[in-house]
Amino acid sequence: MTDPAASIRPRRKRQARGEERMREIVRAAAVVFAERGPDGATTNAIAAEAGISPGSLYQFFGSKADIARALSEHYAAELSGVRRTIMDVGQEAWGGGAGDAGGGGGGGLNHAPPRVEAPIG
Repeated sequence: MTDPAASIRPRRKRQARGEERMREIVRAAAVVFAERGPDGATTNAIAAEAGISPGSLYQFFGSKADIARALSEHYAAELSGVRRTIMDVGQEAWGGGAGDAGGGGGGGLNHAPPRVEAPIG
């Protein structure tokens, strides 16, 4: 799994400790949103899951919507990375780009593509 804070774009440069705290909040938010859904998730529940006070959470995120946005940006970045990996593996396994004859007239598709297993969690 990629780093949740990698896709977070802070408004100002943050120290490493602050960036780590943001990652912890986003990880906690993933758990709370998964368990309670978007309507049941609260900033208090996210703070509790992260092991911090609600006031500390608000130093990094102004609202539940801001946390949800950071979480969705994290997931979008992760999916983009998986897509790139799949495309790279496909290019290697199938002998080039779309329409490439593969040199032997078989289109380079003489075997099934390799199975790509991405860790979840």
